[in-house]
Amino acid sequence: GRINGPDFFTDLFRRIPPHRLLRFLDGATSPWEEWGIGLRTPVGPMLRTAVELPFLPRRPHPAPRTGESPR
Repeated sequence: GRINGPDFFTDLFRRIPPHRLLRFLDGATSPWEEWGIGLRTPVGPMLRTAVELPFLPRRPHPAPRTGESPR
């Protein structure tokens, strides 16, 4: 709820060359490229979420239903 998802991704694809962004999403970028992409995101809301994440309540993982094999 801190950022508008569709606007975020639209802006990201406008500001970063698509081939570089797709390489990032595939995990094929260098740390330097990742840093550059990260700086083109809303840094404040992203940092706030990263800081709060360890303290957020977690939902328990549901147990598999009987008769189903785990995935």
